[in-house]
Amino acid sequence: ALDLKVRQDGTQGNDFSGSWDWFSTFLDDDNADVLSELKTNLSTYGKVIKSNTEFINYAGGVWSGNLTRIDNEQMYMVQTNLPQTTEIIACVADPEEHPITIKKDWNYIGYISQYAADVNEALAGLSVNPKDGDIIKSYRDGFAVYFESIGMWFGDLMMMQPGQGYQYMSKNNDDIVLTYPQLTQSRAKERAKAELNWSPSYKYPDNMTFVADIVVDDWVCDSDTLEVGAFCNGEKRGNARAIYIKELGAYRVFLTTYGNNGDELYFMLYDHESQEIAAQVSNQRVVFEVNATFGSLMQPYS
Repeated sequence: ALDLKVRQDGTQGNDFSGSWDWFSTFLDDDNADVLSELKTNLSTYGKVIKSNTEFINYAGGVWSGNLTRIDNEQMYMVQTNLPQTTEIIACVADPEEHPITIKKDWNYIGYISQYAADVNEALAGLSVNPKDGDIIKSYRDGFAVYFESIGMWFGDLMMMQPGQGYQYMSKNNDDIVLTYPQLTQSRAKERAKAELNWSPSYKYPDNMTFVADIVVDDWVCDSDTLEVGAFCNGEKRGNARAIYIKELGAYRVFLTTYGNNGDELYFMLYDHESQEIAAQVSNQRVVFEVNATFGSLMQPYS
C-alpha cells in the first residue's frame, strides 16, 4: 500500500542565549539534515553542540567531532559565544513515529511538537504511570516532580516548549516509552511566573535540583514573597520563589542550580515584600553534583 500521509512543513525558531541552552527539534530527522542547518544558522556564534555521548565543536572556522546528526528523540546542549536566532524550515515530525525510550535514571529527551503543552498533558503519553519522584527538568524554565498519589506533576516547570530540550529522571526499573500527543495548536495556558530578584549564571551546561522548604530560625516560612538564591563565591547559581501547592496545602521551593562538580553552594534569602536581602540563610553548604536531587514533595530539603 502507498503511504499517502501528508507531510506538513514547519518553521522552528530558537533564540540561543550566548551561553548554554538545551535544544531539540520537532522537524523530522528523516526528512531534514537539522544538524547541518543548525551549524549554518549558528555560523561563527556556535561553540559546542553535544548529546550525552557525542559532540562537535567550532574552532578555526571548522566544526569537528563525532556528532553526525540531530535525532528527534534526543536533547542536545548547545553553547554559543553571542546571542543568535536560528530558523530552520522542514517537514514536521509525527510524534507517533518517534516514540522515546526512557531508561532508569537520567535521559536526554527531545520535545516533538511545534506547539507548547502543559507538562501534565505533554507527558500523558507515557506507556506506564510515572513513579513517585520522577523528574522532568528544563535548563532555564525549572522542573516538575511526579506525585504518584495524586497522579500529577508539580513544580515551576509549567509548560514544555517547542525547540527546547529536557532531561527525564525515571525511577522505573524497566524501560518506559513516551509518545507525545498530536497537537494542532498550543494547549498550554500562559501562566506568568512571579518576579525574581536574582538572575543566575548560565555559563554551566548542567544543573541540579532542590525541592525545599524555607526555614528561618526553625520556623517554616509559608509565603510566596520569599525567594531563595544559591551562590558560589559570590556568583549567582540559581534562584526560585516559593510556590503554593493546594493539593499539599503547603509551599515548596523548586530550585534549579548550575555549576561544576565540586562547587560549594550557599544560600541567601530575598523578601519581595520588604525588598530586603537577608543574611546567609544558614551556614550549610551543598557541594554541586551534576543531576543531583535534594528533597521531595513530602520530605522537602530544608
